[in-house]
Amino acid sequence: MNNHYTALDNGRPDWDQFVDIIHNSDVEAIGITDYFSLKSFFKFKEQYTRKHPDDGKVFFPNLELRLNHAVHHKGAEVNIHLILPPTLTEQKAELLLSNLEMSNRDMSSNSGRHLKCSEIQDWGKDELAKASLSIDAIINGLIATFPVTRENIEEAAIIFVSGRDDGASPGKELSGIKEDAIDAIDISTHALFSRQKDSNYWLKKDRIKRESGSKPKPTFGGCDAHNFDELRKMLGKSGEDGNRKWELTWVKGDLSYDGLLQTLAEPEGRVRIQDSKPDSKDPFRVIDRIEFRDAHYFPKSIQF
Repeated sequence: MNNHYTALDNGRPDWDQFVDIIHNSDVEAIGITDYFSLKSFFKFKEQYTRKHPDDGKVFFPNLELRLNHAVHHKGAEVNIHLILPPTLTEQKAELLLSNLEMSNRDMSSNSGRHLKCSEIQDWGKDELAKASLSIDAIINGLIATFPVTRENIEEAAIIFVSGRDDGASPGKELSGIKEDAIDAIDISTHALFSRQKDSNYWLKKDRIKRESGSKPKPTFGGCDAHNFDELRKMLGKSGEDGNRKWELTWVKGDLSYDGLLQTLAEPEGRVRIQDSKPDSKDPFRVIDRIEFRDAHYFPKSIQF
């Protein structure tokens, strides 16, 4: 939908350049994102493993989808991301896409049935601009693909929603209908892609008025790069360029899908959007050992 990565002379994607930029970055966990498709994730993994078979980075499939309604006053439909386990197989990915049913009536096939995501992966930009589905269709597709229920859906995929104007941000106007729509999205998702200044709001336990308590959610930033220059400039860095700003996200946890799941249980302590590493300290503030004057009762020194 917004691909500005320059291709090789033969028209094929420049995977070597893409792989090398990521390899040279100090980011350890990276989501490989594509729109209504997971093909690029598996192609990337193949190319990356070929060039760097012993690399310790972890790559998450990120399936970006669009809901069939908007809540922001600008009118952009809500963007939803499914972060799936790195161990996802191509067969399971294809099954998931075949279980995700589109909601647009003008996209129905001649037989009257609604199309599935697996049937539109080769569509062009103009056709994909009409593609959308409901949050229920996403949850039902995950349940049909993986051994999960609504209560443990995060074991199949962590559902992220954008917290910006293409997501769950209401903008300037907030009617009762819009508030209900945002609450419904909030209840059905696990985490946010947004900015540092929004993170405290999503940690509040009184966000959803009609619920006895709202579950605090972690907020993640991302480089969201759409060309090679942006990827070099934004991946693992913070900065500002014109109207665009990008920030660093730090995650405290194991470098795995389970580590990412832990952020849902402890969002405030596990995820931070800021320039410096959250637990970095000046050397003079760190106690490295204790020495005892009377070594008769205590050891001479204890090294931490």
